[in-house]
Amino acid sequence: MSKDEKYKSSLGTIANHLKNNNNKKTETSNTTTTTTQQTKVDNYKNNLITLQEVQKHNTEKDCWVIVNDEVLNVTNFLKDHPGGASAIIAYAGKDATENFNLFHPKDTVEEYAPEVRIGLLKK
Repeated sequence: MSKDEKYKSSLGTIANHLKNNNNKKTETSNTTTTTTQQTKVDNYKNNLITLQEVQKHNTEKDCWVIVNDEVLNVTNFLKDHPGGASAIIAYAGKDATENFNLFHPKDTVEEYAPEVRIGLLKK
């Protein structure tokens, strides 16, 4: 499989994961769901998280990573990652920016999984 085919396959898997998770929402109306999701997505920028805090979340059952100075809680995404959970777990509690950027366009998180963003790295 070529690199382009792998990338397209990965994006499809991510899109399906997000679609399935969004279908599990139990809000009373689509408007409420959309507003709640957008608020959560927007509020992550107000949450500054230290490296020391990220380092505590370093297991398969509690997995945070740093990508481009954003802190991501990817625990629920591990099982659906096209490259396998171990590719992410290797960076659990760490900065995965360099490796992430080798395999993904910079806007991948924003476009396909904005709900995993839980804060910004406090410097």
